[in-house]
Amino acid sequence: MEAETVPTPQTARSRARRLLSRLWKPTEATSLTTLLRRREFRLLFNARLITYIGDSVSPIAVAFAVLEADGSSADVGFALTARIIPLILLVLLGGILADRASPISVMMFSDLVQGVAQAGLAALLLTQHASIGLIVVSQILYGVGYALQMPSLDALIPRTVDKEQLQAANSALFLALGIAFIGAPAVGGFAIASVGAGVVVAIDAATFVVSFALLWSLHRVLPISRVPAEPGLLHSFSEGWAELRARPSIGIGIIFGGTYGAAFVACISVVGPVSAVEWLGGSAGWGLVMSCVGLGLIGGAAMAMRLEFVHPLRVGFLILVLSTPLMFTIGLRAPHWLVLAAAVIAGVSIQWFNALWNTVLQAVVLPDFRARVSSYDSLVSWSLRTVLYSVAGPIALVAGLRATWMYVGALLIALCLLPLLSLEVRNLRLSAEERPPPTTAE
Repeated sequence: MEAETVPTPQTARSRARRLLSRLWKPTEATSLTTLLRRREFRLLFNARLITYIGDSVSPIAVAFAVLEADGSSADVGFALTARIIPLILLVLLGGILADRASPISVMMFSDLVQGVAQAGLAALLLTQHASIGLIVVSQILYGVGYALQMPSLDALIPRTVDKEQLQAANSALFLALGIAFIGAPAVGGFAIASVGAGVVVAIDAATFVVSFALLWSLHRVLPISRVPAEPGLLHSFSEGWAELRARPSIGIGIIFGGTYGAAFVACISVVGPVSAVEWLGGSAGWGLVMSCVGLGLIGGAAMAMRLEFVHPLRVGFLILVLSTPLMFTIGLRAPHWLVLAAAVIAGVSIQWFNALWNTVLQAVVLPDFRARVSSYDSLVSWSLRTVLYSVAGPIALVAGLRATWMYVGALLIALCLLPLLSLEVRNLRLSAEERPPPTTAE
């Protein structure tokens, strides 16, 4: 009988390295400093950072603008919802325009539209001529610009960096978003109390002017050839749909990822404040929870810059599961420190997944279709979010707060794990040779 071989430390380390090599790519990390040395990405990053700061403050300023115009809490919700309606109606058109013309041109036009909307609102507030109706009109115009801009960004990012820097570039932009999410609302709230909503909205309008100037500079150093015009919009829609159908992993990600995001945000936004009033210390306690989520968003973006996975969607959906303990800790009324820890972990996992998802979409979808496929992603996410915003409150009233958190937590786990039943999702790699062949509309 042969003696059993006792594993040596060297053998164990070798096995561990082989196992880890199946999980992530042993690539050299791309730092933010390295990315910002590229002029094209630096211009895009600065343009996004300045608008992220304005976007983080803007909803607060609009809410107080409505209240200053003698509006009610229902009017506040109506004004903010006015931004979402054009997004749902026009985001597919935004994807077509970005693919057929130029994503930079569409983003510049979007900045102009949003800047005009906020400048007009600021003028109304500063001259004390604002009414609820005019505020709603300004936010509808703002939503038009936002709808046109969203798909363009996914089409533009891959043109500003090398292929191996794509995940780091997405992570860097999410890092900027996380920083704005943390700092801007607090500063904006203080500014509104000090100088009024009108001045803050005017500053938000100025951020779009700065962004437009930066994108104009990017347009000069990064010329993008226009795609020959197709026979019509319907043909463009069908081509985008055909490209999406050719990428099953992207379609599955849009459905399950969009549903996950809508359910998570709706529960946090609608049910969260009510639960906070009961046992988390009210608005101050809930603000602390949201600050921890924001810290996690920054941490998740930073971690995504360092690790690139061999199978990004497989690992991404598993990472996303780590966000669900936040639901259960709130539902079970766990100690406050445990809720705060779960909030940080939730932020890390969500932003890490976001960086992986955007990288997959931009790497797998063919360049001439990126904006259109991205627009389908935005349409699903925002449509579901709008629906769930309206039903989250009634569901919590019927089921009870604790049960709602537990049910939503279980739903989120299912939405993370069900996509892994698909071979296309589990086995997706970002290597070009494994992409499906390009397709055209029938």
